[in-house]
Amino acid sequence: MIQKNIEEAKSGLQKIAGKASCKVKAIDIENKLQLAYCEFGKAIFEAKYANGQDVPELQFAGYIEKITELIAAKEAQEDELNALNNKTKCVNCGKYSASDVPFCAFCGNKKIADVDFAEADEKVEEVPAPVEEAVAEEPAVKPKKSTTKKTSKKKAEKS
Repeated sequence: MIQKNIEEAKSGLQKIAGKASCKVKAIDIENKLQLAYCEFGKAIFEAKYANGQDVPELQFAGYIEKITELIAAKEAQEDELNALNNKTKCVNCGKYSASDVPFCAFCGNKKIADVDFAEADEKVEEVPAPVEEAVAEEPAVKPKKSTTKKTSKKKAEKS
């Protein structure tokens, strides 16, 4: 019994340590991303406005690549942290909610893990190919001729 409690406590501490480590990594990535944004902004300001030069966009490619990589790393770290917290990402709105609920807490969309793709495939019906129809030169239903003109012509003739 005591051994079991010790193992459970050990497991719990490992989960907490994993979450803490993940949070520290996420904060580190966020700080690097903010610094990269600042460096990029400073480089643009100095090149285009302070020096009055027209600088080609290629000069900033290194900054853009670094920021793009940090954003991807931040998203991956966010996914890992949310997985540790038993949260899943909604395919509709992109927000995280508890894994044990069948619908997204933010948009109400059914979670992808709960969708039965086999059942969904059975419901999809094949759409028949369009049939080329002969174009009729005359409309199928002829429009009625206005009787008001005839009536007014007849009245004019009687007068």
